[in-house]
Amino acid sequence: MPHSTTLSIPAATITLLDEKLTDADADTPARFLHDHGITAETLPFWLVNVPRSQWTSECPAFLRDQPPKNVQCLATPDSHYRRQSWEEVQEITS
Repeated sequence: MPHSTTLSIPAATITLLDEKLTDADADTPARFLHDHGITAETLPFWLVNVPRSQWTSECPAFLRDQPPKNVQCLATPDSHYRRQSWEEVQEITS
């Protein structure tokens, strides 16, 4: 399968597309790391489904510059995942 050699959408653009993220000031990362009331809907996409003990204040390099579709997948909590039936798969792929 061929891979694109062009750069994907920059992380700053994804930040603008992802309503959960905002133009953060310098103390925002520390704030979300210590906020125990935070939910998957308010987390940055790279922290969803990650144990709190493994949270980072910045997006890891390997997750930066992801296309919007990947960001959407990464931002989906495991609890919202539903396995598709064979009939649904056939309908999607036909």
